[in-house]
Amino acid sequence: MVGEYSYCPVETKQHLKNKVALCTWSPKTDLIALGFCNGVVSVHRYKMVCIWESPTTSDSDDITQLVWRPDGKSLACAYRSGRMCLFLANDGFVYYELRFAGAVTHLSWTTIDRIAEQTRSDGTNAATFFPDFNCLNTVESDSSLNSGSDMSKFAQLLSNSDRSLTLLTVYSCNTLHFYGCDSFEIARWCVKSSLYVALDSKPELLDCRFSACQRYLLILYRWLSENGETCLELQRIPCDGLIKLGAQVREISLLHSSIRICKELLDKSFGQICTSWEDTILEMDVKFTKYAKERLSRNKNWSLCVELLEFILFGNCPASLRKFLVEDWTAPSLKRTGTATLKAYESIKTICFQQLQLILQRLLFHSSTLLGKLRDTQRYEPFGIPADNAIMLCSTVGSVLQKTQELHLVIEKSVTHLRGFFKWIYVANPSFPPPAYLLSVMQASFNPE
Repeated sequence: MVGEYSYCPVETKQHLKNKVALCTWSPKTDLIALGFCNGVVSVHRYKMVCIWESPTTSDSDDITQLVWRPDGKSLACAYRSGRMCLFLANDGFVYYELRFAGAVTHLSWTTIDRIAEQTRSDGTNAATFFPDFNCLNTVESDSSLNSGSDMSKFAQLLSNSDRSLTLLTVYSCNTLHFYGCDSFEIARWCVKSSLYVALDSKPELLDCRFSACQRYLLILYRWLSENGETCLELQRIPCDGLIKLGAQVREISLLHSSIRICKELLDKSFGQICTSWEDTILEMDVKFTKYAKERLSRNKNWSLCVELLEFILFGNCPASLRKFLVEDWTAPSLKRTGTATLKAYESIKTICFQQLQLILQRLLFHSSTLLGKLRDTQRYEPFGIPADNAIMLCSTVGSVLQKTQELHLVIEKSVTHLRGFFKWIYVANPSFPPPAYLLSVMQASFNPE
């Protein structure tokens, strides 16, 4: 008898060169995520047009799990080596990575939407003096970072207005790990079958998910009995605490995610400062490199960066450096170095003013919010997070912010006097080589633009 419904393939084409291990549809858009046997992940449109593809690595790693986040904005991929990566769905940027001791054999995302919001009435009149936190949304999402860069992508994660709680469940080495908002580990559960008694093998975890009411965690096991029969066991684990403390779990998870992203942004900003200064050193000519090697061979603790900074900022010029500047350094080399130095200083000043201070202020905002919540022992004491850790974090961030402001002032003053320094060194110093090698005042005026 022919059924009422039938199906036929709409389109069949050979699009891919590598063997596909996993395939999954996005829950929100017409996107298909593919995991290949060589460890590459790619996202395609409905007509199989590739949007992005993860780079290949020398040590190909088998993909074991590939799942979308319920909102369709992120993609989680687990590998047999125990590595797990979180990708942004729109461009494939890896914004978080975890490593486990063994292979990840289960991966799932759950949106906890049955959180009872707990209204507080503690009798304070804070609302009389302070605006509502919703008024700070424009400040929180403010970003002066360049679009298209890794820093811009991290900044976009901070501006995510989704306040829901998403739980990422990872199974590895007989343990279930639960992460709130992608990165905050809420709990661990060592799985153990209550019916399985054999010692020569272990049960296989088939699935793990929350019940519809989200008050229970359901775990399904499978194993073979001595008679060769397939046995199944379904465990139901109460999770009343997740519903009872759901609002607190969500807030702590969101703050942890924001603090982690701010730290990533800080690391990249400090890296940019180091790169800007190293670019200055790379502009030095061969003679300057030879001079640095000779000084380093005589003193292993000597540093060219420190010597140049002391000379430019404080005027401390050793005899060997003075001899090199007078006799060996040519006018073209000086001009090239001056231009590179001004560019580096301008870059550092921009980073200090537009990025470091903004990110540190944002980090201090989230750290202070976390400290305030941890001091509310009635609601947050069950988490066991000491308030002293948050106090130390706020103190450290405040100290770094103060040092950053001092660095900004130092760089600003240095740039002001740097042009005069390069004019003086070849124009005003009468002990330099003959006039044929000298620069005029106009020629010594460097313009980094």
